[in-house]
Amino acid sequence: MLWRKQSSIYALTRLAFLFGASFFAVIPVSAQILNPNVIGTEQENEKNRPRDIDDFRLAINPGVVVLAEDLTIKRNETDTVESIAVLDGGARASWHVDLTTADWKLGEHVGLHLQAWAGNMHYKKQVINTLNERGEDDRVSSDLGTRMTGYYTVVSPVFYLGSRSRYKGFRIGLGYGVQSLRLSGNFLFRDEDERVLLFSETAASRFDFIDNLRQTTLLSSGFNITGGDPLASYMILTLNQPLGLENYGRYILLRDGFSLRGNNLFLLQYLLRGPPSGKLNLSLEEAYGAISLGRNNLNVSRRAAGTGFVFISWGTDFLCPTEACIYQATYGATMFRERELQLDLRLFRFSYSIRLVLL
Repeated sequence: MLWRKQSSIYALTRLAFLFGASFFAVIPVSAQILNPNVIGTEQENEKNRPRDIDDFRLAINPGVVVLAEDLTIKRNETDTVESIAVLDGGARASWHVDLTTADWKLGEHVGLHLQAWAGNMHYKKQVINTLNERGEDDRVSSDLGTRMTGYYTVVSPVFYLGSRSRYKGFRIGLGYGVQSLRLSGNFLFRDEDERVLLFSETAASRFDFIDNLRQTTLLSSGFNITGGDPLASYMILTLNQPLGLENYGRYILLRDGFSLRGNNLFLLQYLLRGPPSGKLNLSLEEAYGAISLGRNNLNVSRRAAGTGFVFISWGTDFLCPTEACIYQATYGATMFRERELQLDLRLFRFSYSIRLVLL
């Protein structure tokens, strides 16, 4: 009896299983395609999403720049007489990098951002007044043997008008910020190469000759001991020590290079072979250093000189190895005073920058 009851339960269970299997077999079930966009967390999806070209806080843009620069130095001697020296840096190419923050939008096509860049200065010529072939007044750039070198950094807010993205389309604008700079070298106001000749003829001894050069340089209008070139300052302070003038001459040759332009050749021959040569007994390095010190020496630094500029830029992928590049033309000026000297730096830059790093 028990055996029959168990057999009945087994038969009913088997029948129910077969009925359920046949029922689900005839019901169509569609396959579900997985959506990759819903895989992972929201933070992971945001991280993997392609970045917009203007989605950054700070952009680093390296490139090349072609620039032309000049430096005007004025000294007011009286109300009616003014000494002027204009140093011509000419046109040259260099590497450059600029840092740019994201835009602060003031409107759809108007805004502000911060920009910073750095560069160096190298002046090898001075502008002199002369006469042309017709006897008329003319101004030409000539190598007088003077040299001026330096470097600078600029940080400035920039106001722009134009395309919504710096990397797409045209913009024009202007900026006014601060420039930190160092300048060191020598220049001539007029025919001032006669100073070293005067010292060589009137000095009673070699020591007096060197001491006159040292004192005149330290007391000159544009020389600041803590200024543009600390090593040159130290060498001038210790000029009357053994090998002082010789070491200074070697340093100037290394820093500015050797030049026989202007009056350099005449002055070298006079100091080495002329009447004072027996009294002074100068080496080539000492004579070259003396010629440099016999001119107006400039050794200045500024942590925050005011600088202003205007620009026009074009953001595009034309001739660009990355997603975007910037072609920009800039004209700027920096002016400041050093004692009774007024310095005016003017610069034209044409830069090509690659959008490389976004932070």
